Amino acid sequence: SFMAAETMGADLKLTQTGQQVAFVIQLEVEVADHVPAKSSADSHSGAATVVFPCDLCICCIDDSEAARRLLHHHLVTLANTKQVHMFGANEEEVEEFKRTSLATGHIAILDQHLEYGGNSNILGTDIIADLVAQGFTGLVCMRSGNTADEDVEMYKAAGAHCVFGKDVPVKQMIAELKVAYHQHIAKPKVASESALLIEDAIEVQNSDAYIFESLPGSPMAIASSSSQPLQRAEGGIEQRYLARYGPSAFP
Repeated sequence: SFMAAETMGADLKLTQTGQQVAFVIQLEVEVADHVPAKSSADSHSGAATVVFPCDLCICCIDDSEAARRLLHHHLVTLANTKQVHMFGANEEEVEEFKRTSLATGHIAILDQHLEYGGNSNILGTDIIADLVAQGFTGLVCMRSGNTADEDVEMYKAAGAHCVFGKDVPVKQMIAELKVAYHQHIAKPKVASESALLIEDAIEVQNSDAYIFESLPGSPMAIASSSSQPLQRAEGGIEQRYLARYGPSAFP
């Protein structure tokens, strides 16, 4: 397809002579004299590369069949998952996309303009706003042909975490999507740690104790007002921190 050729940086032409129709593709390549061997440093670097968690559920919606096929092929190949679900062949699939994303989706990839003839022009930003309103917590990615600064601001205001133009090669998009996903899943962890600290600090205060170290994510040193270790009562805050941080959490 023309979109696939554009992704590869190739020039694709369609010509017709009489009853014959020909597709001509031109692609610039460089022929190497030899394939360089990987050094140990390269191998170490590759081992440290961040990868997608196994079998993420990725839901994509686009009204272009060519775009859906291209995304599906590359996501299954590069994103370490077989759970890639494509939607957008017709207007009815918009609601199916929402249901699947909300039920099992980790990543949602949307096109901004979904056109199905007549006056039907469904906006990806409206779908994103609906997903967010219903509690979707996964990564939201907008993939659109419109990526001017004002468009990007509009997408992010609706709830998109990252934006890619359709002129961006799909392999590059997936590589950047991987980084964005890891950044996204790290944020709730930090937020939940902070919420836990606030909740437990209040509980400690109410139990006539105090916290003298309270850095999010680090073991908590908990002592009573007389600087003696609190008793590890079953089900109490001490047990929660013991299970979460280990024995070193207590003096």
